[in-house]
Amino acid sequence: MAQYKHVKTNRYRYQTGAKDFEAMTKIKLGIQGYIIGLYPQPDVDITLTKLSTGWRLVAEYEADRDLTENLERIASTYKKEK
Repeated sequence: MAQYKHVKTNRYRYQTGAKDFEAMTKIKLGIQGYIIGLYPQPDVDITLTKLSTGWRLVAEYEADRDLTENLERIASTYKKEK
């Protein structure tokens, strides 16, 4: 991510889970789209892991603030679709 002298950024981590791979894929795309829309050169790494009970998504991103609340809204929207 481009560092501007007047904007301090930190590395953050967001984690969520879902039973359905389709929902998890939508959550992943929603999070990527949101962060790409906020920052000109976003630094975001998203990992999906298969668990015995479903899927886990871990998003690590660099930002000027914690986006957990907004990312949770995105995730809960797709979890409710089923």
